[in-house]
Amino acid sequence: MAGNNYSDDLVYNSRPYHALYISDDEGEDDDICVWPEMSDYDSVDEPLGGHFRQLEIDTKGQQPQNTKEPPLTHDNPPEQAESTESIEAREEIEIPKTTPANTSVKRAKQPSSQVCAGGISSSEIDPKTGKLTEEAFREREIQYALSTARRSLTHMSQFVLKLEARAGKTTKEGIRQTLDATVSDMQYDFSARESDYKTEIEAIKDLSNELYHRLYLVDKHWRRIARDARKAGEQGSGIRILSDTAVKEWIRREFHANYLAAEETCFYTVQDLVSHRSFSDWVFYLRDLCGFKDHPHDEQKLVELAWRFLDRNLRGSRPVNPTSVRQFIAELDEKCRSGVWDGVKENPKKQEMDDKDAWRLMRRYWSSRMAPS
Repeated sequence: MAGNNYSDDLVYNSRPYHALYISDDEGEDDDICVWPEMSDYDSVDEPLGGHFRQLEIDTKGQQPQNTKEPPLTHDNPPEQAESTESIEAREEIEIPKTTPANTSVKRAKQPSSQVCAGGISSSEIDPKTGKLTEEAFREREIQYALSTARRSLTHMSQFVLKLEARAGKTTKEGIRQTLDATVSDMQYDFSARESDYKTEIEAIKDLSNELYHRLYLVDKHWRRIARDARKAGEQGSGIRILSDTAVKEWIRREFHANYLAAEETCFYTVQDLVSHRSFSDWVFYLRDLCGFKDHPHDEQKLVELAWRFLDRNLRGSRPVNPTSVRQFIAELDEKCRSGVWDGVKENPKKQEMDDKDAWRLMRRYWSSRMAPS
């Protein structure tokens, strides 16, 4: 099978070892992007370098923790987005006017008989008042704050992707991160509570780190353009931002090429599992494709990238650091042998279908006149 990407080069005609570029016309910048070390802060050409050193921020870009977080608010749901094309109107998915987070908060204020039906145990109800105990209500406040922060970061990821599209700097890794966050948000179950909130906290940490790296890359791209223009003696910066029309065309092509992602060999899909594609071959293919070296730091980045490019339904929890490449592969092989994924094999295209719904949702947000709630 062969096809064309957005240039004139043939794509995935040598399955399974051929990289496919599906975003825009930026050439190598449109490929896999492995987040770099944040070392530009020490550059003599970087005006912010001295300022950061004065603030005692190290060269890795790690900033002091801000313990005073602003209060989290929840906006009203957006109005129905206006569709510009009839095909977009047909492909839009319905979004409930009440979010899972809102629903749970409303349940907390209902009479005890209705609340118990919502999954709240009798031990969480004060027998004197028939309402949630102070401890139970505080627990829901904390979880609501965390879920709101996670949702806000998910929306930020969606609009960072739009910014990357405007700047012509989209990458496979950035697209995958946004799709994963969007699908997770769409399928989020607010009733699944944890006593230590570990899952929610980890999701917020990962989302915030990813967004920081992606915004850094866009900013680095614009700094380079401005620096080159300055050296050439040009009056303007030369920074070009694509219009909404160009972004709509970009997402239209991405949406209709969504199914092609399963054919890209940097990803490992459920269909690859069914076809007995070797985990070892795939991981070392990624290593060679990205130019990783035999160094513990590169091993860490390779494992993180490989986990990201696993089918969402095969991943499990994020690998702890440190996890060696051999250990990562061995764990995948053991899961395959043990039959953990037998149920997943029944629907090999689940990730593809979920991604398609995520693209529709993002396109609706991007064309809306109001911010998503």
